[in-house]
Amino acid sequence: MRFLFAFLFCLTNLFGFGQNIPLSDFTETNLLESAKDNYYGLNSAKGFCVNNKDGKLTITKATRSSHSELLLPSGKLMGYNGGEWGGHLIFKSFDTTKKEIEIEQLNVKFIFSFENKIFVISGLAHMRRSYGTLYQLDTLNDSFKIIHLISFEDSPEAYSLYKDTLLIASHKNFYIVHDFKKQIIIEGAMWDNLYPNSVAAFDDKHIYIGIRGGYVKLDLTTRKLTFYKYKDY
Repeated sequence: MRFLFAFLFCLTNLFGFGQNIPLSDFTETNLLESAKDNYYGLNSAKGFCVNNKDGKLTITKATRSSHSELLLPSGKLMGYNGGEWGGHLIFKSFDTTKKEIEIEQLNVKFIFSFENKIFVISGLAHMRRSYGTLYQLDTLNDSFKIIHLISFEDSPEAYSLYKDTLLIASHKNFYIVHDFKKQIIIEGAMWDNLYPNSVAAFDDKHIYIGIRGGYVKLDLTTRKLTFYKYKDY
């Protein structure tokens, strides 16, 4: 199947690439049993980023930042995520005589373009609160209008585009968004509090999610989740 987008990747606006880690360093493990025995160890472990590289699964360690950017012809959009302290979405023109424009105050997780449209995903997971939103951003002559599209019951943590479908791993759920209609595929996922950082799709069935302590394979047909734990955890 042909990929509509070529960036089923470790998210470049949040996570950096590193040296590939051999798949043999990960072992299929019962996550619930692992968490019971070593919850703190998994929760504080480093995240592993999944990538689809030429049809092969590759794993790297993930490094996180709190901002994202998207270049436009006249400047760049910059999103900031301060967690419980808030965040904002701004536009900075390439014309240095113009001031920055604050478009909206929200915790920006991701900014991306798809089919010549701009989208923003916001979210917050703090204490007992967890939620998120998908927006469309209309731009005209450095004027901006943000349009609410979809609300999420849980904070989006990682996303990918496969064909014309948006795949989102949230704090503890997994969503598919198609034609701006949301479907919850997994609710109360096994990676709760292990902070998904990346999503990689290989076809309509095989999806991988990078999390702290390892990665997860999701079978979209059966909705089965399989955890692969890194050897040091």
